[in-house]
Order: sequence, then structure tokens, then C-alpha cells
Amino acid sequence: ARPVIQYNERARWPDDPATGPLAGPAPTLFVVEARRAGPGAPLDRFAERREIARIDRTRRGTVLESYIVYRAERPIKPVLDPVRYGGR
Repeated sequence: ARPVIQYNERARWPDDPATGPLAGPAPTLFVVEARRAGPGAPLDRFAERREIARIDRTRRGTVLESYIVYRAERPIKPVLDPVRYGGR
């Protein structure tokens, strides 16, 4: 089993121990807002990453946001940044 983690909101759940398994070699699904999928995205932390799906969030036929789902494997640097509280 792999945890589900919203990497940009981790400070909301400081006691959640679920982040440990991300450091292992097993594949991870990574969902990124399409507008944030460029260089510097957390996907750069994996040696292998492959787009497997695109998902649009719509309302009444209008696309509000697009997401890209990646399969990511073999972390080459820490997958998650340390949690910082209060801007520290």
C-alpha cells in the first residue's frame, strides 16, 4: 500500500507517519496540476517518470482545471521537503 499525500499541504497533518514509504523503490502515482508540471516540479526527484493519464475537472462542460497523472519510480533525491511551520 502507498500513502496518499498532498505534498504542498503537509503542514496540515504533522502527525501523519505515512510519508516514509515514498522513499522506497516501488512505483508512486503522482498527480500534478497541468500548469505546474514543468521543470522544478516534484517529478524531477524521480529517475523514471511517465505520464499515464490526463484528467479534466469540469463544470457544465467548461474545463476548470487539468491534471496529469504520472507513474514515478526510483527517487534520486528526497521526495518530500521537510515540513516548515510559521515560515521557518
